[in-house]
Amino acid sequence: MSLQAPLIQDGEEEDVVEMNALDFQPDKQSLSSRTATYDSAAPNNYDPYTAALYDIVADAKQDGHKANEGMSWLDASFMITAIILGLGVLGLPQAVSRLGWLWGTLIVCVGASVAIYSGLLINKAVHTVTERFELRPTTYSMLVENALGPNTGIFCHVVQQTYLGGIIISCQLTAGYCLRQIFYYSGFEACIYIAHAIIAALMLPVMQIKSLREANIIAIIGVGAVIICLIMFMIELLKESHPKPRTSTDFPKGSSAMYAAQACSTILFAYQGQTIFPEIMSEMTNPEDFPKAVYSSIWFMTSVYLIVALLGYYAMGSDSTYLQTWADDVMGNSLVTTLANALLAIHVMVGYAINGNVFNKALFKALFARKDGAEVAADMVDSKPGNLPWFGVTCITVFGAYLFANLVGDLDGLISLIGAFCGTCLTILFPVAAVMHLQKKFLGPLEKVGHSIIFLAGLALLGFGSYSSCIEIYKDAKASGGPFSCVNITQTRVHHSYSNG
Repeated sequence: MSLQAPLIQDGEEEDVVEMNALDFQPDKQSLSSRTATYDSAAPNNYDPYTAALYDIVADAKQDGHKANEGMSWLDASFMITAIILGLGVLGLPQAVSRLGWLWGTLIVCVGASVAIYSGLLINKAVHTVTERFELRPTTYSMLVENALGPNTGIFCHVVQQTYLGGIIISCQLTAGYCLRQIFYYSGFEACIYIAHAIIAALMLPVMQIKSLREANIIAIIGVGAVIICLIMFMIELLKESHPKPRTSTDFPKGSSAMYAAQACSTILFAYQGQTIFPEIMSEMTNPEDFPKAVYSSIWFMTSVYLIVALLGYYAMGSDSTYLQTWADDVMGNSLVTTLANALLAIHVMVGYAINGNVFNKALFKALFARKDGAEVAADMVDSKPGNLPWFGVTCITVFGAYLFANLVGDLDGLISLIGAFCGTCLTILFPVAAVMHLQKKFLGPLEKVGHSIIFLAGLALLGFGSYSSCIEIYKDAKASGGPFSCVNITQTRVHHSYSNG
């Protein structure tokens, strides 16, 4: 039997919730016996009682996990698709218009390869940490901390929560905009902050979900909603009668290095969501099947991305814009537009709930986790945590998303910035560094060179992409209606267009 006490450091509140879900009651004799066993083995910050208790809890959770099956690899594939396939796909036609047919198609495929590469690296790092330290990391920051040390783990935790917060705000922005458009086409006038308030009220009960396994059904609903929405957009794109748009096979003459960097950041953002991979693996019945979920989900999404990006560029040409904005500008008041907005709102609200679940767990731990091991042990044995603290955490998350959505307003710039900074760290830099450090004695020369080249390319994208995205946000801020205005920049912004010569 291996010592499981380190699990408390990054997953204690999740352990508390799941232990009580199993109605766990520890055997006192077994607890006393293991306490004596760990008298000299417990970590410095945990007493032997706590070390023994966490070992018994781990066994109870394992038994309960077998009795109550976790996610299959197919469930995990749907979960990954629901997390990743969303806001990023709407900006792909504009991204390709800034790169041209050849480079646009190539970068989308490169993005798919990077996403698979990242997922497999995370899978390898999780299994390596599990074998070496005899514990399975259940969060992304826990994985990085065990692989690269506590200081890097803290930085990773900050980046991860910033990324999740940015995604939640982006979902709030998109869902609020969709709802406002539905009201508008139905004959009602509503300021954007009213629409955001309604979305926040709708999300609060959904955010009471405490486990990703509970989100399986809504993940499938979310994937179905966005696929139907995209099909409707594509049909309308091809139906529109317009002069033959200007397109470019090679890099467009009217584009620039800054536009290209923003386009690459947008494409990379469309493949991001790796920060939740360790959580998904921890809730799978057979975590060794996780690569199947990665391959199936990424290749499915890549097929969707290429269809949307290339058909969108074919129909809109150099005037390609954010797909949702195009639909509202061109399709106008129609049943198709209303239904498409409703489906898109459903999808992004599912993404809101899934990403919010991970964000809420981290916030709950930061606010309510007890630092003293004995107090944690007593709390686990003698009481069940109430729903009120979790409800309070979800209120903070929902209100924060509502507040920042009204302050930021610019969805396109926010997506590019998240993709360039947080996404590059979580998708490329941390996984590469973790595997290079954990397996440095086992990597061949070519593997080391390949990993190093990808790491340096990630650093370059992080720097230049973040800079260009900040410039775009600054420029677009001048066109906004200001915080809590009735006009949202996502609706009124003048999208960049340029001539292909």
